[in-house]
Amino acid sequence: MKIKIPAKTVEACDICQHQNCFLETCVVCQREYCSTCRAIMPGCMMQPHVCKGCGGREDVSKLVERFGHDFVKTYKLRDKALKRLKKVS
Repeated sequence: MKIKIPAKTVEACDICQHQNCFLETCVVCQREYCSTCRAIMPGCMMQPHVCKGCGGREDVSKLVERFGHDFVKTYKLRDKALKRLKKVS
């Protein structure tokens, strides 16, 4: 038996064209990218929503590094507050 299936439109990564995956939008270039194409910024406690292409840019790296110090201060304050909570047996 032959069944005719009409063409369909699927979401795909703008960078690698991977289909049927969770996509995020790069805050720098506005392209949609998948987890494979997500930038990993060294020394970052909270990864920015940028694709690999933008993550390799020097200006992006400098900006991420500049704001990284604020995150470190906030996480240290959070951890101190968590340590003060009552221990539950």
